[in-house]
Amino acid sequence: MKNFTKLGLVISCIIFFNVINGFAQVDDQQLDISSPEFSKMDKDQDGLISCTQMQAYQPGLFTEADFSKMDNNNDKLVSETEYTTYQNSLH
Repeated sequence: MKNFTKLGLVISCIIFFNVINGFAQVDDQQLDISSPEFSKMDKDQDGLISCTQMQAYQPGLFTEADFSKMDNNNDKLVSETEYTTYQNSLH
């Protein structure tokens, strides 16, 4: 019976540390998506960019179709997360 208890403890520890490691990896991924380019486009620094702001940043680089692909929730604004997710999908 003691062997089952020890085995259960070992398995619990393995699961616990894998979960903690998973959270650490998510935090690292969130740090990696920060984009200085997004901040430059976000002239009013509200954390969102409109199609107009995006096109004003570098005329001709971003089309309305590009913007629509980035705007996952179709609110006519792109968050930094939406922007970086789209940019990462291109690589």
